[in-house]
Amino acid sequence: LPSPDPAMALPQPFVVVSNHLSYIDHWVLFSTLGPLAPIVRADCFQTPLIGRILKTLGALGVDRRRRGGGAAGAGESSTSDQMRQRLAAGAWPPVLVFAEGTTSNGSGILEFRTGAFVAAAPVLAVSLRYASPSGFDLCWTDQASTPRHAMRMLCEPSKVALIALAPLHHPTKAEAAVPSEY
Repeated sequence: LPSPDPAMALPQPFVVVSNHLSYIDHWVLFSTLGPLAPIVRADCFQTPLIGRILKTLGALGVDRRRRGGGAAGAGESSTSDQMRQRLAAGAWPPVLVFAEGTTSNGSGILEFRTGAFVAAAPVLAVSLRYASPSGFDLCWTDQASTPRHAMRMLCEPSKVALIALAPLHHPTKAEAAVPSEY
């Protein structure tokens, strides 16, 4: 994928919605689209170095055990509310959402969670795939331990990330009113 044209003006605010295959997806998307504020599992903020990086990026944490995209911590507004407020304020950088809510092997699309669409902001849909000459599957689907899979992936020569960007989608009134209609 060639680098995005610097003259390509994307509106602020917008949401980047992507499939989620591996723990490297964030970095692949950052290198292609520039800084993004990901929505991540709330417990990721507890990891010493990762937590600091996430805070610096402006990431939002979601507690997946709570219905409705709840934020971590008592008294906090839901992650959906935080995202809506951030987008309404035109905050930078854009929000990154893995709408499937988990990693997959990329062979199909899992059902989307609607949290990415509650703010009724324009959506830049992204599709990720990875290829490797040896056939090693770079997708992480909880089948192998993270350190073992990460080491194997780092040692894999000639990895390729295939990235497809859809045109920016502006929600219709019907889609804005019912996020599941996006």
